Amino acid sequence: MRCINQRYALYKSSERLPEKVLRTANEKVSLLSQPKVLTQRIVAHVLQPSDHIILMSALDKDGVLTLDTVENTVLTDQRFAYQFIVALLNSRFASWYAYKFVFSNAIRTMDFDDYYVGKLPLPRIDFDNPEEKAMHGRLVALVEGMLELHRRKADKSLPQSEREDLEREIARTDREIDVLVYDLYGLTEEERRRVAETWQAR
Repeated sequence: MRCINQRYALYKSSERLPEKVLRTANEKVSLLSQPKVLTQRIVAHVLQPSDHIILMSALDKDGVLTLDTVENTVLTDQRFAYQFIVALLNSRFASWYAYKFVFSNAIRTMDFDDYYVGKLPLPRIDFDNPEEKAMHGRLVALVEGMLELHRRKADKSLPQSEREDLEREIARTDREIDVLVYDLYGLTEEERRRVAETWQAR
C-alpha cells in the first residue's frame, strides 16, 4: 500500500489487508490493480498566506491497493497520460477553481470524491494539433521530472544543501507546470493574477 502526504509524492506504507479480505473483494482489487491517479480525499484547507485549499494528487504506476482515504481516478480516454491529469490536479488553477466553484469557499471538511472530481473541467486537447499535443507531452515530461525530484528528496541521507537545491528545483518545476496549465485553459493575465493572489499574503 502507499500513502500521499504531499503533492506528487507517493510513499510506502507497511499496512496490509489479510488475504481472506482480499479474496472477498476480487472485483475491487482488480479495478485498483492498474495505473491510476491517487488524490487525497479530505481536502487541505489552508489559512496562510491567505484562505485557500490544496488538492494533492500522485501518480500510481503500479496499481497499488488503496482504502477510502484517497480517490482513485482511472482514465477511460487513453489518449491522455496519467501524468497529464496529475499535473492538472496539482496545479494552482485546479485548487483555486475547486475552492471557488466546486466547494464555494467552504471552511469545513471537504470530501474530494468522484462527484467533486467530475466538477473540474478538463481542457480540450486536439491530439491532431501538433502544438496542443506538444503541450500535453511537455506536462507529462515535467511530471516525470517532478517524480524524480521527489524520489531523490526522499533519501534520508541527503545533505541539507542538496535537499535545498531539490526544493528550489521542485518549486521551479511547479511554476512551469502552473504556466502551462494556465495556457491550456486560456487564462488571461488578469485571471492568472487572480489565481496567484490566493497564495500571496494580503
